[in-house]
Amino acid sequence: MAGGEDRPDTGHGLAAAVDHAIEVDTEEHAAMVDQERRILDRAERVLVDGNNLVGGRDEERLRSAEIALKRLLPARIDLKFFRDGGQESADDRIVAAIGHPHPGRADRIVVVTDDRELRRRAEALGASTI
Repeated sequence: MAGGEDRPDTGHGLAAAVDHAIEVDTEEHAAMVDQERRILDRAERVLVDGNNLVGGRDEERLRSAEIALKRLLPARIDLKFFRDGGQESADDRIVAAIGHPHPGRADRIVVVTDDRELRRRAEALGASTI
């Protein structure tokens, strides 16, 4: 079965994922994790794009992620989860929560998202993103 030619289609792309697995540079990954850890070590506030984090509006997964992060982060950190809904998007509420922090402390506000536009907006206000 070279190249997955004779593999059954599982309907979930598993055969394709196995055949085209991404090779991870462990040193690069470790450096990225270390950088994120340094950012979180200095954090005073962590603002999480909840729907982005779990890939949708699954309330059970959102709540589980929130509980897990609360356990992992020091109690001194003000952790806030934002969900889509209401008149403003979660992104707009996150940007509003960043506000206009003192320039010397802005990087202590950390936004957790992989939304490029939200990252851009947060970083323009001086916040860190991971």
